[in-house]
Amino acid sequence: MPVIMGQLLNLNPRIQIIADTDKYFRKKTMKTNKLIGIILLVVGSVLLYFGLNATEAPLEEVTEAVTGKYSDETMYYLVGGGAALILGLVLSVKK
Repeated sequence: MPVIMGQLLNLNPRIQIIADTDKYFRKKTMKTNKLIGIILLVVGSVLLYFGLNATEAPLEEVTEAVTGKYSDETMYYLVGGGAALILGLVLSVKK
């Protein structure tokens, strides 16, 4: 009979140890994901802050007026910060 992950089977002590170990690692992984999510939230917020500040720089405003779009570096900050913020929110809220 195969061992089902996370299910406690009382067939013999070895299977019980495997099932208990699986529950321990699942709990530890959940805490790690939440920590990574919080870190991504902070990094995403910082990147968005710098990206939004860069959009108000005089040279950036001139570039936007001439070309109609922001510079690549500013876009990297905005898109990267937004993606990190969303991914961090998903990881920190997910159970």
